[in-house]
Amino acid sequence: MKRYTATRAGIEAARDHAQTAAQSQSSPPVAVMTAGAEHWLTVRELAEVLGVSESWIDKARRRDGLPSRRLGRARRYLLSEVVAWADRTWERA
Repeated sequence: MKRYTATRAGIEAARDHAQTAAQSQSSPPVAVMTAGAEHWLTVRELAEVLGVSESWIDKARRRDGLPSRRLGRARRYLLSEVVAWADRTWERA
């Protein structure tokens, strides 16, 4: 089984994506729901942005505290929270 890890490059790309979306106020292609100028992402969309598998996202949420929100039966992620979480997590490592 291939092991995936979120890379700094993936997090940097996510940070750039979030900043660009906030500055332009336009809807990025992965937008699902809007919270102010920020967009909620599905597991699939977040995995695509970070360049990891969906199972990696789920494991990081359960094991390492990746921030998410429950909306009914679905999970959604704010990119800014994920980037902040990655920064905190890597500071400890």
